[in-house]
Amino acid sequence: MSNIDKIRAKISALLKKTEANGASESEAAAAMAIASKLMAEHGVTMNDIKENTAAARDFSKRHVNPGAKNLSVVDKFVATAIATYTDTKVWNSKGFDGFKMGKTKMKAKYSSNLMFYGYSVDVELAEYIYKICDSAVETEWKKFSRTVPAGSRAKARVTFQLGMALRLRDRLLEMKSANIQESNGTALVVLKKQLVETSFKNDMNVKLGKAATSSVTYRNGAVFEAGKNAAENVRFNREVYDGPRGGVKLLA
Repeated sequence: MSNIDKIRAKISALLKKTEANGASESEAAAAMAIASKLMAEHGVTMNDIKENTAAARDFSKRHVNPGAKNLSVVDKFVATAIATYTDTKVWNSKGFDGFKMGKTKMKAKYSSNLMFYGYSVDVELAEYIYKICDSAVETEWKKFSRTVPAGSRAKARVTFQLGMALRLRDRLLEMKSANIQESNGTALVVLKKQLVETSFKNDMNVKLGKAATSSVTYRNGAVFEAGKNAAENVRFNREVYDGPRGGVKLLA
């Protein structure tokens, strides 16, 4: 094995030292920092690593809203915050589903394909949080809708779920900021983002533009506030570790 191959193998081994694979948070951070330094010193890219090792398995993509015809309120307002929290990338890969007959002509049918990409353990966490948020928005609305007159429910539903989604978004961003400050992990987050970006460019034939901004409007302030308050009830509890480490990590 040549010297550069040994370096590539060492970098690959370091990148696999994650919490999911049994390393502590500090061990994972140290391994990531050393890997970054070696890559910079020897001009090694993530593509080099993947061509010479099995590191490609460390990254994955996942479609989290199969069957969706349109973007939901969680897709529009919470997904980017989930990606920020989990150090993943997210985008909507619009799918073509054929044609349907309109009133005067054939119209193309499309579906929403919300995708997350990153380290496999992070993508798994992103999907978990997405499902928690998506389910909570519907569940909390069903409970609140019992207090709303039948004729007003359609508009109230939009306002309530918007308020809830925006508060879920803010909570995730607040949690991310708190986690970084608690662990002094700003440098690690930047490094991890760079590695994910590099791998994304190598793996995926997708060009992402700037995230679209959805307009935020609501009519009933009380209903909007009720949605925000409902978001405080959502808990992101998850069994993160398995095997000999065991344990439950409380996210929020």
